[in-house]
Amino acid sequence: MLNVTFIQESPPLPPFTFKPAPLLIKDVPDLYLTLALPVIAYWGWGLMFFAFDTFNYFEHYRLHTPAEIRKRNLVPISSVVRCVLIQQSWQIALGLWFYSGPELTGQEDYDIAVWATRVRLVQRYVPSVFTAVGIDAVASARRIYPIFPAFAGFLSGGGKFFDASSDLNAPQDAKPTHLTWEIVLAKLIYHVVVPALQFGTAVFIGDAWQFWLHWASHQNSWIFSTNRPTQCWACTNGKIR
Repeated sequence: MLNVTFIQESPPLPPFTFKPAPLLIKDVPDLYLTLALPVIAYWGWGLMFFAFDTFNYFEHYRLHTPAEIRKRNLVPISSVVRCVLIQQSWQIALGLWFYSGPELTGQEDYDIAVWATRVRLVQRYVPSVFTAVGIDAVASARRIYPIFPAFAGFLSGGGKFFDASSDLNAPQDAKPTHLTWEIVLAKLIYHVVVPALQFGTAVFIGDAWQFWLHWASHQNSWIFSTNRPTQCWACTNGKIR
């Protein structure tokens, strides 16, 4: 006779201890690397295209002819370099201002457990969803438990079943624990979904910063003369692009 027990509680969150994260490059503080890499990438990328223009590389792939580029880009290169250096100075200053100390690690397993707990809590709404469409999820879970124990726990609102009458590890299995699929999903959220959202947000803020700073320069006669919009090196036909 089956002595089926269902455990819905999540296990306690694991303890953690902070420790300094290893440096990406030996003897180079991550702060300096973080501030330097965007500047290096900008100038490396820009000089590459400057070389393309200077030596007419890949001319047949260009959207605009060299004559069109010379006609539109009336701002001297020295002015462009000066503006870029000013903006990158702001960028570095903000990076130093927001610096909050060396990066720490050691909390990863704790954060993954937090997401696994959230996944478990969301599952508590599953029976109500099935009930709304006329299905008794809990009764169905007990029927399919012997074949699909993990899915049975999902249908029951998150958790696990175990048979205390036949399982030699019953005392151990009776403890609250996360299922394997919950941990896998939590790792996916922690390592992929959250960083993707953070990166997308950073790109949006960075692009908005560039656009509105450029727009503001067109509104300020001291920074840029609106009577000569075609002289803006970042515009096309006098419009901000």
